[in-house]
Amino acid sequence: ITAQLSSYDQAELLVLYDRIEQTLAAQPGVAGVGTTAVPLFYDFSLGGDTAIEGVDPGPNADTYSARTAVGSGYFEALDVPLLKGRLFTDDDTAETPIVAIVNQAFARKFNLGDNVVGRRVGNGDPRNSMEIVGLVADAKHASVKGDVPPLVYLPRRQNAGWFQSLWVYVRGNVAADTLKGMIPRVMNEIAPDVPLVIVQTMRERLN
Repeated sequence: ITAQLSSYDQAELLVLYDRIEQTLAAQPGVAGVGTTAVPLFYDFSLGGDTAIEGVDPGPNADTYSARTAVGSGYFEALDVPLLKGRLFTDDDTAETPIVAIVNQAFARKFNLGDNVVGRRVGNGDPRNSMEIVGLVADAKHASVKGDVPPLVYLPRRQNAGWFQSLWVYVRGNVAADTLKGMIPRVMNEIAPDVPLVIVQTMRERLN
């Protein structure tokens, strides 16, 4: 969905996105709802150079990592296992300490070993430093093919400015076509003024 095209401000977007997650999660046959700022499998990724407290990468080192911002239900909905620490919660807001979750590829790239949770990561500016609170398994991101990139996940509620659009992943225990019919109906009830751009199954996206 592209709510910013409908003149929602940042505070209104936070309320709208919460309502979308909660309302979809309450529908019959829905087992999980995950939201993200960067869609899966569109050959598109955001990221930049990464600095980790206590790690000196040396001159000319490759310090790039991809980044995305996700809702608190994202990992469960996409079946991405938590390996250490914790997942995001609805309490990770703009009023609480800034946190991040990283994947195994990130831990490998920066040689963090088992010493991941509790480290601080950022872009070199202390004002942007975040505590790593969780380690999750590697999962495909921009592309089905190729290696999984080192990836930093940020909580949606702490990074509202990322969301030019909201991508919603609905996991169900009913037929995919049932979910495809339900989602536009529910979205029209929640926010009829917000364009719903794409509705497709994950298999359709992968194909």
